[in-house]
Amino acid sequence: MLRRRLSIAVLSCVATVGLLAGVAYALAPLPKGASATRVAQLVGASHKITSIPSNLVVPLSDIAKDGTANYFKVPSGQCPTLTSCVYGSTTAKRSIVIFGDSHAYMWVPAINPIAVKDKYKFILLYENDCPAASVTYWDTQTHAYATACSAWRSAAIAALNAARPSVVLLASLTALRYSAPGKLFTSTLWQYGLESTISKLKSKSTKVAVIGDINTMNESPPLCLASYPSAVQKCASPYPNTVPTNANLNSAEQAAAKNQGIRYLSTSKWICTTTCSPIVGNMIVYLNNWHITATYAAFLSKVMATDLGPLLTAP
Repeated sequence: MLRRRLSIAVLSCVATVGLLAGVAYALAPLPKGASATRVAQLVGASHKITSIPSNLVVPLSDIAKDGTANYFKVPSGQCPTLTSCVYGSTTAKRSIVIFGDSHAYMWVPAINPIAVKDKYKFILLYENDCPAASVTYWDTQTHAYATACSAWRSAAIAALNAARPSVVLLASLTALRYSAPGKLFTSTLWQYGLESTISKLKSKSTKVAVIGDINTMNESPPLCLASYPSAVQKCASPYPNTVPTNANLNSAEQAAAKNQGIRYLSTSKWICTTTCSPIVGNMIVYLNNWHITATYAAFLSKVMATDLGPLLTAP
């Protein structure tokens, strides 16, 4: 889609600045998860950050390397089957699957440490731009309905039902989703589609949960920070975002989870107050308008583990 091409172009520009400045391009080690108290403390103070900290975990010049794809590579840019992308305790009998689009992929750095610690095989079942909700969306790049996505999702659900994993986590981008040309999805349509997926997956042997979408930013934080290094909050966006094309469908997903009697994980409290700062503590939060960095996802591993706790069982 156009938004993805713009984000890639932005990150390429930021990366080029770093290369021209002679900055090394080695990957930074991912941080360990922080406690809920520490996360709340840093997020609560994030709106007071005015200048880019000098001790950023990943410098702005290297931010293009802080995407999940650089730490957890996938074949051909997708994970179409249950054997394509396996992490965690790879030989374990119990398994956690995260299912959806790039907003499932971006949470891998948060969930992988949980799977390793609790001895779960961790599987990424991922198709770019293909949400977990059972909807057929209008692709603004191809100017056609994404029927291939719908077909892949149906096949993936069938594979999950056959495999019966211990836990299935659903995560998707919900902003900028069109149900028809020029028409954004309504909450009702999205909720119905997500409930359809949930009802097909949950069973006595498989627990299902929804990971809520993050707040979409109105402009690319890396590009904005490059322009306003001493005025960081110029790059913040309000929470919740009320720009129609950038507003997410979290209320619909939360309602779907409630109606289906499953757990919903609200992620916004780990990122935003009344605004979403592009920097929390000494970490850049957003890789682009729509995704968080691998560094920040890993930082949230411990709070993610707490919220997932009721779904996980002792080895």
